[in-house]
Amino acid sequence: MYLFGNTCFCRMTHTGGGVPEELLKQMFGNSVDATEEGISFVVSRNLLKLMSGDVQYLREATKSTFIISVELASAGTKKP
Repeated sequence: MYLFGNTCFCRMTHTGGGVPEELLKQMFGNSVDATEEGISFVVSRNLLKLMSGDVQYLREATKSTFIISVELASAGTKKP
């Protein structure tokens, strides 16, 4: 996890086969008809968007990675 400005990034990497293509289409597409498995991806991404964030998915030969970004609220400065 790391911060860049007001945005927090979290990387989650897995060495398995990755997320099936159909679930990725549901998550990143405009599909209204999500499967039971895909609905959790759709809801998670929509929640992130409500928090001025998003999710990216990278599939490489030996691993898959989700990168989640969320904008953090500024505390503001106190006046004396």
